[in-house]
This record gives sequence, structure tokens and C-alpha cells, in this order.
Amino acid sequence: MRLTKFLVVLTVLSLCFTFVACAPEAAPEAPDEEAPPSDDGEKEEAAPSAPEGETVTWKLQSLTTAAMRYHEVVVRIAERVGEMSGGRLTIETFPTGAIASAGEEFDGVRNGIIDACLAGHMNQLDLYPAAGLFYQVVGGMTAAQMQLWFLAGGGDDLAARMYEGSNCHYVATSLLHPPEIWCHSTVELKKVSDMKGLKIRAAGDAGEILAMMGASTVMVPGSEVYESAARGVIDAFEYGGPAINWGMGFHEIADYLYLSPSRAPTGGSAIFVNQDSWDDISPELQAMVKYASMSETQLWYAEQLVLNDGALQQYIDYGTIVEPLPTEIEADFVATAVEFYDGKAGADPFFKEVLESQRAFKALCELQDVR
Repeated sequence: MRLTKFLVVLTVLSLCFTFVACAPEAAPEAPDEEAPPSDDGEKEEAAPSAPEGETVTWKLQSLTTAAMRYHEVVVRIAERVGEMSGGRLTIETFPTGAIASAGEEFDGVRNGIIDACLAGHMNQLDLYPAAGLFYQVVGGMTAAQMQLWFLAGGGDDLAARMYEGSNCHYVATSLLHPPEIWCHSTVELKKVSDMKGLKIRAAGDAGEILAMMGASTVMVPGSEVYESAARGVIDAFEYGGPAINWGMGFHEIADYLYLSPSRAPTGGSAIFVNQDSWDDISPELQAMVKYASMSETQLWYAEQLVLNDGALQQYIDYGTIVEPLPTEIEADFVATAVEFYDGKAGADPFFKEVLESQRAFKALCELQDVR
């Protein structure tokens, strides 16, 4: 049994940099004459120039450990920048917690502890109520639609506006993954009433929406999900996609795996750079960082599609019951999400602007069969 593969419509970024180095011939030295005095009586001095061949080194911290595939995003971006710049900009990559505290990468950049980071937009919800919309929207755009929205639908401009003044320069959203597993469960889910009192590990908007449906939402760290489910602390849990979750061993503790793109159609994480570090490099190097970061989005997404397909077959072969989320539960979940987002939009003009932009762009994509 193989599951139907997703139709992916992605744009291709054409990145072209032409670097022309034309150093004018030095003018012949003037006769040894005394320079005219300045107004204050002192001789004017020429501004010093940067030493030839000078390089810049940044420290960039990821949002995960080095063992997780997410870390490859920052490693590959660093490699691309190093190659394009000819070594003029070197980016040293570190796993979460190596320099700034784990999970606080954005604050580490903002406070100048590190130069750059890969951080999930959702991690900034305490600062920006609309941040979750750039990360994961229940019933929202797919990864392909989200990427196009960032590129041509105003998404990047809205993100830059949200983070303006934070001392963190928003570069690009570099990680957009395929739909996550809706949930792993130790109990069977058939109808909406099964959600009442269900102890489910869920974060962000989805957690609040599930609570509105009567679920008992619990937030435990990813590293504690396995043990929590094994001991019955939670009945069900969301985490990531099939390939990542298989590596966590979740097939050993949950008999049921429910699929639906409704909870997490995608998830966005972005590259941020300390504003001073960003301003200290040339526009040429800034462009390299931007386009290296943007180009990773497509590669990561394509790789995850292939890996997820193989992992789902591993679940099936293992004996996990892999099923679509019951239609009744999905419909109620999405309807509750619309109510949830409309409520937030009514209280926050910027949240409303972003939400309306996304809904309009999703409708545009679906009209042209971009899924």
C-alpha cells in the first residue's frame, strides 16, 4: 500500500549574480606639497579603507540539535554563502543551545549574542500576535501556496514590517515543510465527541482550537513526548512529519496515525540577522545571504516529500493503523479555526491584514489549481 503523492507546484528562483571588480589605476603622486589647512588649522586626513581581502565571520544558531534534519537547512545556507562570496562571508553554524539558550535563538540575535539564527515564526508569539500566521495556519495555505505568497503575494513585506524595530533583520522564510501528521494516538478517533477530554499534546493556534473543541491540551517538550505517551500522561500528540516522527520512535507507543493537512498544512521558520551585523556587510553580500536562504525552501520541501512517503510505508509495514482523519472531526476542526482566527482579527488590525492577505492569496491559488 502506498499513499497518493502530493501535487507540488513550486516556482523556481533564478539567482544570478554578476560581480565586476574594476579597480581604477592609481593616480600619479602629486609633488610633495603641504596640504592647505582646514578650518580648524589641522590637515584633513583621507578616510581609511578596509584592508584588501578582509573577511566577515558570523555565528548562526539553528532551532534544533545537529542530529535533526532541520539543522541541514542552516548548514547548506552557510555553504552557499561561503561559495558565492568566495569566502568573504563565513557563517559558522551551531545547534540549538550551543551559544544562546535553546529555543531563544531570536532573542539571542536581538541581543547580539549571535549574529544570525533559524527560528520558527511561532516562537515570537509573545512579541507579535500575528507571528503564528507566518508559521502554521489551521486550514490555511499549503507549503507551495505559502511560498508563492511570501514571494509575490506580499508575505515577505508583511513579515519584514512585523519584525521592524526588533533589532532582528528578517531575511527570508527558508523552511516550509509538507503537511504534518495530524496526530499520533493511543486511542481510536471516529467522531467529534471523541475529542472531548482527549489529552493531546498540541502547541500554538492548533492547541487553542482543539481546546475550544473540548480537548484537554497539554504542552510537553518534544524530547518528553515518547515517555509521556508511553506512561499515559497524554492520549495523543502532534509533532512533525512522517520522516521526522519515525526517527523519534513514535510507532512504538501509538497504534493510530491520522492524516490530514488541516492542522499543519505547512510550517515556516526564518533566517534572522542581528541588525548591526546586517548593516556591517555590503549590499552585495546581503543579496547573497537573502537568495541563499530563499533557495533552501524548495530543496528542503522536495526532499521531505520523498522522505515522508518512504516513512509512511514504514509505519504501515510496522502495523500502525494509518488512516485519514475522520471527515466529521476535520470539518468541525476547520470551522472552529475560522471562528478562532476571526476573533483574533477583530482585536488586532495587523493580524487582520495578514489573515485577509493569506485568505485572498489562497483563493487565487485554488482558482488556478495551485495546490
